[in-house]
Amino acid sequence: MRAGPTPDPLPVNDAVMLHFDWEEVDGEAIEAVVGQPLYHEKGDGISWWRIAIALKRATIMISVNDDTDEIIATLERGELPRGEAPLDEAWIPLDALSSLVGRKLGWSWNACNSQGYLDAFTPACGLPARRRTRR
Repeated sequence: MRAGPTPDPLPVNDAVMLHFDWEEVDGEAIEAVVGQPLYHEKGDGISWWRIAIALKRATIMISVNDDTDEIIATLERGELPRGEAPLDEAWIPLDALSSLVGRKLGWSWNACNSQGYLDAFTPACGLPARRRTRR
């Protein structure tokens, strides 16, 4: 059996989703998960301008590129930024992700869709700390 021609390799996406070395946060405990609402008038709690995962010494900032819908994750040091959102909304806790508080970060995954866009980001979190009971 003859082998056919070698197919062209898939195009390489030069874009980068994580703009920091994940090793800097691997194993860090999550102190808070907050966000800035994208659509003030909707108030549905599912549309966010950006989301911040607060750690002890830094914050993972997750936002979306308006043109491509690609996810961008950066590591910020210091106070949560203000004055950059289209609507300068306050940072509010994300109730849907409150169970992550106290868990330690593990690995993370980035996904590239069939069109070459980096539009999925999944951080892994450890199990919640077990409470010790007296015997």
